[in-house]
Amino acid sequence: MLFKVQGLRKLDQPLTAYFNGIQQPIPLAYMEKKQAVFLWDINQGLPDAVRVGEANLRLDKYRLIPSNTVYGYRDTFFNILFANDALFDTTAMKIQANRYNLQIGEATTPLARSIEVIYHYKKAGLSFQDRDRWAVYYQSGRHLPTTWTDSTVTFQTRYLGNFKIRKDVTPPRIVLRSKSTKRCSFSIADGLAGIRRFKATLNGRFILMQHESKANLIWTDPAYPQPLKGTFVLRVWDKMGNMAFYETQL
Repeated sequence: MLFKVQGLRKLDQPLTAYFNGIQQPIPLAYMEKKQAVFLWDINQGLPDAVRVGEANLRLDKYRLIPSNTVYGYRDTFFNILFANDALFDTTAMKIQANRYNLQIGEATTPLARSIEVIYHYKKAGLSFQDRDRWAVYYQSGRHLPTTWTDSTVTFQTRYLGNFKIRKDVTPPRIVLRSKSTKRCSFSIADGLAGIRRFKATLNGRFILMQHESKANLIWTDPAYPQPLKGTFVLRVWDKMGNMAFYETQL
């Protein structure tokens, strides 16, 4: 377990670990970009707290999660299931909930396999009347499929780090790129959940569209046999059910 300290004036000053009521000094391991780095062997367990100079860090939010075994973590707010091959090594994780914000370990710690997380949001004082508009998002903004009950939300993740429960009532964005009697193209994007599906009609009749998801681009199928003339309507839905509508005359 790494402890990094900035601004340490005396490099011979050890980090003190408070472990089972005993003070145990941890010597400096090395310097990294003006940070003093101290190492603690988690095979000894986790300290209750560490202290250096006037800085004190309590570790009561950290949990030691074993590898190579099926492990179920449980506290007031979480049930987390780790498969036997989910972790590459035994890992000290900070696990805490602050209403809509969740932390499960650090993003720099890799997972070999997804873990399942059940968050007891009702115990955190939360209530969701329109749950179809709420979802869990990873710190990168990635939408995670969720399963709701009256008191819990369940999701799976291949990444550790920070998660947030957010409400999405914003429809996708549609931007016309070009239009003619031969081809129409649009940019479509959604800032949170992502695009689920789209539908285009010409004079009320379905018309096939091509989609390039990486470029957020859709366009009319080149094989459409007739000139594009009349009322063109495009509808785009995101994964939370929000719908955007675009109409133009060709």
